[in-house]
Amino acid sequence: LLRDTLSTRITLSSMRYSGFLQHSWNVQTPKGRYAITPGFRVSYWDYNRQVLFSPRITVLFKPASLHRWAFRGSAGYYHQPPFYRELRNLLGKLNPDIKAQESLHFVLGSEYNFNAWDRPFKFTSEAYYKRLRNLIPYELDNVRIRYYAENSASGYAAGLDLKINGEFVPGVESWASLSVMDTREKIDGAWYIDAEGNRVAAGYIPRPTDQRLNFSLFFQDFLPRNPSYKVQIGFVYGSGLPFGPPGFNRQLDTLRMP
Repeated sequence: LLRDTLSTRITLSSMRYSGFLQHSWNVQTPKGRYAITPGFRVSYWDYNRQVLFSPRITVLFKPASLHRWAFRGSAGYYHQPPFYRELRNLLGKLNPDIKAQESLHFVLGSEYNFNAWDRPFKFTSEAYYKRLRNLIPYELDNVRIRYYAENSASGYAAGLDLKINGEFVPGVESWASLSVMDTREKIDGAWYIDAEGNRVAAGYIPRPTDQRLNFSLFFQDFLPRNPSYKVQIGFVYGSGLPFGPPGFNRQLDTLRMP
């Protein structure tokens, strides 16, 4: 059953310009070695006439007293200029006033190198927080992504990533990873009717990618007398994504798939 159709005629011609500058310093001190990498990116898109400046910095520290460890901290202000599909709203029209989505990143990480069963391994961990502004909300409509084509939301993403990789079998690399994440957004003017018939501000709701838990495993092995015969096993588990009733009422997408 065909419920509705859209008939539009769209012409889009634009140019994007971008450039970046980055430099690294290595500083050796009695306490350890520092690697400092600052930089920035500048871009311009003549469609919405927006100039973007994105600075960022990364600091790596390898302590002299803990030679197996490395610690890293990063911060940056990032912009994501919209692509064509983010310009086109649910009625098939383009929004020439749309702006880039913005994200303020803070990341802390570490690496630990060790030996087990006389083979090298590495354990990495990373915690992050991202403050999101000028978000363009979108819906998952079956297999399509439908954008609202307006900067009407703000939000955040926070999480922890853990990974161990090394030669569980001599001569081949395998790994396992665990990720925990919470990402939500607040849409300007979004509301819903509660069970008592009152109009309530929607507040923060899960983003469509808000998958709380992810676990991945990749394992390799081979026949010792004939190493050209290999086996690879991959396993991925992810907890339920948010969803809601049919229709473009993004603020109601607060249920969870099993």
